Amino acid sequence: MTRLHVMNRSPDPLTCTHVAFRAVNLAPDGHQVTDAAEFDAEMLSIAPCTEVIYSTDRMRISGERSDDRDERFDFRRMEISNIAIVFVDRDGVRWMRNVGGLKPIGWKTRPAIPRLSGTPTIHLTDGLPSVKRIAECGSTY
Repeated sequence: MTRLHVMNRSPDPLTCTHVAFRAVNLAPDGHQVTDAAEFDAEMLSIAPCTEVIYSTDRMRISGERSDDRDERFDFRRMEISNIAIVFVDRDGVRWMRNVGGLKPIGWKTRPAIPRLSGTPTIHLTDGLPSVKRIAECGSTY
């Protein structure tokens, strides 16, 4: 089972949190994409020193031809790419963390994963992701 872990290692809460990624299934040869979907979730906040866990056993496909894609999309073989996390810190500064690192972004910037026409959306089936406290808590976001 694949899981996406989002950690707030800061002693301060993160607000206006937005998590997005693109997921693909690869053919057995590991090169050709057989199906793709996008995950887009907003959370009001992530408490200090907590880990939010999105588990694929609670994910389903929605959007165009969702019934057909839910059958074909294999969450066990899901490869995650283009992940982006946007949040606001205690000082009201808006940040984005992605593969390029952590950087402050303006309020007019709309960070998003480029959407593919007709690509369905992954959603959680039963509400919120799992949340747990983490032992390692410093000052890094």
